[in-house]
Amino acid sequence: TLSGASRTHFGSWNNALTEAGIPLLQVVRKELTEEMKNDSFELGYILGTLNGDGCISFNKPTNGFVSRLNVIDEDFADYFFDIFNKWSNHLPKKRINFQNQNIFFEIKFYGKQINQFLKEYNLDYIKLSSDEMKKGFLKGMFDSEGMMGIHNLHDRKKAHRSIRFYNTDQQIISIMQSLLNYFNIKHSTKYRQGRGFKNSKFYEIVIMGKHNFEWFRDNIGFSIQRKQDKLVVAIESFKSLERICIDCNTSFQSVKNKFSHQETRCRGCYAVHSKNYH
Repeated sequence: TLSGASRTHFGSWNNALTEAGIPLLQVVRKELTEEMKNDSFELGYILGTLNGDGCISFNKPTNGFVSRLNVIDEDFADYFFDIFNKWSNHLPKKRINFQNQNIFFEIKFYGKQINQFLKEYNLDYIKLSSDEMKKGFLKGMFDSEGMMGIHNLHDRKKAHRSIRFYNTDQQIISIMQSLLNYFNIKHSTKYRQGRGFKNSKFYEIVIMGKHNFEWFRDNIGFSIQRKQDKLVVAIESFKSLERICIDCNTSFQSVKNKFSHQETRCRGCYAVHSKNYH
């Protein structure tokens, strides 16, 4: 072979290229820089995603770790690709896989030092990290394990809207609760069994309410367009179901009067709700 002849006559392939006057390709080492260790939205997002739908696994051929994301949403894969490239200044690999008649988009990154750092990162530190890193972690987690549920939006009494997050790891749930509390996002946590987790026990975090949805849209959001579209629809549906005062065009709110009875009062002119709404 050409490679064998190069070793026989020149000692190595590189020596043969040098003799022929062909410049050698420079190998770019994927090193971990001090700047990459700093708190950032990008680092938070990468950690959230890799501890959600992604993974960091051992790769025998390189004797190191490989970061990997394999998902059905191409916009999710592309966003992770761009964020990883921005953070590391290295391009991951992207390819399309076909599994069980479904198309998956796979992002892989080989880099022993960088992946070792990500693998060994203490996730509990995220509770103490910068606001941007907290938001990045939340986005990575919700992109991976989150869903947007909307039902019966045309019916005021039956309408349901919720952002939900599922995970089996108690440490992850504790971090998510801490970050949501830090940003004053009201939520509930339920402990469930079965349905989607092969009858194993899992945790469910539920976020509801227009204010929480608006904050989530403005600060976190979904990189997956189909989820983001549902979030926008949910927020808009609150407006369509609001009762508006015809005197000052302001929505009503439910409050307690001096007798501790619930009554609906206008947010603008404070008129007690009777028939002056539309």
